[in-house]
Amino acid sequence: MIKEKIIEIFEQNGVCVSEEGTLEDMDSLQFISSIVSIEQDFEIEFPDEFLAIENQYTIDLVVATVTNELEKANG
Repeated sequence: MIKEKIIEIFEQNGVCVSEEGTLEDMDSLQFISSIVSIEQDFEIEFPDEFLAIENQYTIDLVVATVTNELEKANG
């Protein structure tokens, strides 16, 4: 469910999610818009080091980060 919602958010922001789970054709505005939407939907905050678009993001990395932040928030 988390993975599907994250894919939906990226696609709503115009990001192509490949079958391998890579995020393609993503500019900085799409990236930030997607991250803000994910933070709002899941009521989390991404660590600052995650916010560099230069990193090679995959859906699995984003899901792992969201899951980790949810676990921290729920103690």
